[in-house]
Amino acid sequence: MVGLIDAVNVDLKSFNETYYKKELGGKLEVILKNLKHFKKNNIWVEVTTLIVPTKNDSSEELSQIAHFIAKELGASTPWHLSAFHPDYKEPHLPHTSFSSLQRAYTIAKSAGLHHVYIGNTSVENDTLCSTCKEVLIQRKHFKVMHNTLKKGCCPKCQTKLEGVFDAS
Repeated sequence: MVGLIDAVNVDLKSFNETYYKKELGGKLEVILKNLKHFKKNNIWVEVTTLIVPTKNDSSEELSQIAHFIAKELGASTPWHLSAFHPDYKEPHLPHTSFSSLQRAYTIAKSAGLHHVYIGNTSVENDTLCSTCKEVLIQRKHFKVMHNTLKKGCCPKCQTKLEGVFDAS
């Protein structure tokens, strides 16, 4: 993929090898290896985790994911925390509660992650400067309402926002 893509968003569904193998038919170690490979090769990485009640929502597991992202991918790597809706294969499970999403957000911030976004719910997810907390990109649902970046930097403190952006 090096030279072919600029960015990737990878689903990291769990930090439990047994869950990956039994429930998802995959291998956690392969996902982690690929994430580190993308990062090492300067491909912008974002991680998404669907928070599924009783499956991957323990504080311990969320902390393991957050610390892996911070240590192996970097504190500026965005982590998207998505709410589960029991619409497909797991209709017997409850929706992800907003308090679970908030707990995951707090865990992520405690691990040092700068850009954490809550998804599949009505929460607005603005991008803040990691240095001065100025709102850099204001969103409403999936639409950018206001972008204050100046040449990719915070207009207040000039900290560069890492990522891949449209050149226009």
